[in-house]
Amino acid sequence: GKWCASKVLLSSESSVRVHYQGWPAKWDEWIDRSAGRLRARQAGGKRARALEDEGGRGDNSEDVCALCEEVGQLVCCDGPCRRSFHIECVPLNNPPPHDERAKWRCADCLARRYRCFGCKEWAARDELQQCAARHCGKMFHPACLLASLQPFPKAA
Repeated sequence: GKWCASKVLLSSESSVRVHYQGWPAKWDEWIDRSAGRLRARQAGGKRARALEDEGGRGDNSEDVCALCEEVGQLVCCDGPCRRSFHIECVPLNNPPPHDERAKWRCADCLARRYRCFGCKEWAARDELQQCAARHCGKMFHPACLLASLQPFPKAA
């Protein structure tokens, strides 16, 4: 089989939904993490990492860049948001340290502003509720979290 560049759209404990770059959305699919069909585009340490074949995670940050939503070599925010960024996507006024062991926070965590994962609107930390899953950095307005738990209406 040929390896195709793809973008992770959604992720669960056991699988990921991928979009193959250059292909129509009808070819998007869920891939089981244990199927051996996922591999890192680039290898690296704690800060520079990508999704591994087994679906393992080098740490507890996101597997896609928070800005461009692509996989690849990522820098992980050590702040509450736990987001990851390509070095090229990090603003020049807040570069990550050269020492991989040093802590780094993204500009949003430094400014204490966070984005609701549901509605994508910015809010102060005290207006949002962080996901209860261990090491998850996603934050929600209480109303957005409640709305995400509602069942979908049945199709007619």
